[in-house]
Amino acid sequence: MLRLNLQALSIAGVILALEVLIAAFVHDRLIRPFGGDLLVVVLLHFLVRGVSDVRPWQAATGSFVFACAVECGQWLRLAHHLGLEHHWFGRLFLGTTFQWGDVLAYFLGAVVAWWVDGRMRIT
Repeated sequence: MLRLNLQALSIAGVILALEVLIAAFVHDRLIRPFGGDLLVVVLLHFLVRGVSDVRPWQAATGSFVFACAVECGQWLRLAHHLGLEHHWFGRLFLGTTFQWGDVLAYFLGAVVAWWVDGRMRIT
């Protein structure tokens, strides 16, 4: 059911700002690829929690599954098949290369999101 939760949406907003800062200013081999992937699942989790009344474990699991589906699309070269591999939208939202490290980052992001959600007792 849809329900607005400003606390969860505020957390999502902060994480979105962090993601933008990482994308704009961090060009390393750890924070940008691994930290960005971990944070995107946390962002999805709090967006879902901010607009629905699903339980924390459901939001974390759904966010992880969604991120893994996008990663599977990378393995299947979905952006290439859709003709979007050279377009910013395709690279940003669909990605271009499959990596098992990304799946690990998504999993850790789901665990972090679930843990933070539980510690903050977002209702």
